Amino acid sequence: MGFLFEAHLARFAYKGWNPEKGKTNKTKLRKRLFEIFGNDYRIKAIIENHKKGILCYIIKCNLERSNQTIIVFRGTNSLKNWIKINGKLSKVKVEGGGKIHKGFEDAVQVMLPEILKHISKAENLVLTGHSLGADLCFRTADLLHNLGYKIQHITPFEPAKFCDRKYRKITSKNYKRYIFKNNLSVVPLVPLTYCSYKKEIYYFDRHGKLWINPNKRITVLDKIMTLSFEKKTDFFRDHNMQNVLDLVRKNKI
Repeated sequence: MGFLFEAHLARFAYKGWNPEKGKTNKTKLRKRLFEIFGNDYRIKAIIENHKKGILCYIIKCNLERSNQTIIVFRGTNSLKNWIKINGKLSKVKVEGGGKIHKGFEDAVQVMLPEILKHISKAENLVLTGHSLGADLCFRTADLLHNLGYKIQHITPFEPAKFCDRKYRKITSKNYKRYIFKNNLSVVPLVPLTYCSYKKEIYYFDRHGKLWINPNKRITVLDKIMTLSFEKKTDFFRDHNMQNVLDLVRKNKI
């Protein structure tokens, strides 16, 4: 399993959504997973909260001798959905120290009890997701780590800032992170009063080239060059998971 596989899953999380009924077509979701990955993986559980507008699904690897389970979180898929979660900009203190974005913390606390029903401490857990889903990866993984579950790694695509410096310092060594950010995408830069992890960054520049843990000067200069010389710039296009997936595929990672 590599980053391309996880990028596919983060993109796949948006499939099956029915905006008219306000819920996910679970049959369509399972069928789509089979079309992409065959019999190697199966959906063990789909956890959805309609009122909160949040969803994650738990995927089990069917390959012999594999003990891997993947938890994938969907990002926001409508303005109403975004307001429900991201609109709660206040910080809330959490056990262990530090503060978290209230909307993200509330979402995780809703989903965690259901997630625990479908995983075990004998499994190697991988967490991934895009945008809001990426942020839910961090907090969920931290809580699972504290409960004694084995976190193999997390791969958040385009996460927003979600915590304060104290929380970042306390949790920085809990497990391995591969954090993907793309050129002009505005989401990883906000909210301005929050922090994000500075290390384990995989950054795509304006040419689609991958930089691993680039110096801040490099990323700032890249953004300036993009705004100065690129005819077409789009802060939200760079955030789109399909575009990120294409860049992961292009860089063969």
